[in-house]
Amino acid sequence: MQNLRNKEINNREQKNLLNEISITGVPESNGENLTHITCLISKKLGVELQPNDVVNAERLGIRRGSEDNTHPRTLTVRLTRRALRDELLKAARVRRNIDTVGILDGDPHKLYLNERQEKNLNESKRLEYQKARVLGRKNSWRYIWTRNGRIYAKQYPGAPAQRIRMEQALAIFG
Repeated sequence: MQNLRNKEINNREQKNLLNEISITGVPESNGENLTHITCLISKKLGVELQPNDVVNAERLGIRRGSEDNTHPRTLTVRLTRRALRDELLKAARVRRNIDTVGILDGDPHKLYLNERQEKNLNESKRLEYQKARVLGRKNSWRYIWTRNGRIYAKQYPGAPAQRIRMEQALAIFG
């Protein structure tokens, strides 16, 4: 009975992880409201996101010194629904050149929205992704990414995306 309960909890947690996105490039400041910043970014992307759509928004890692604001920590956002996450990611792919102009004061910084890979991939899948990136770089593949726990790659813009499975990776990248 206990084992069944643990499996159910793990499945629920894994399902919740699929509601997360990571946003890189957002400059840090004291007293920042990450939920508000997330809503402003979504509005700039053309997606109407309300503060109650955000379950949690936080920075990853330890805070760096104030002089190192050139590499701010990643902002991780958990949304209430996966459909919202998918809509944001789709809008970010369409509007690739989004920056902080009109969102935050100061110099413009390019923003990147992605599914949260650190948690969406289990350890073996994360190792596969790292191997695929190494093999891809060696063989001049420009795009290697994950979506919904699967690894994809394409060699050049406009090329069809190929799903990567490690047993096939050597043949694909060779």
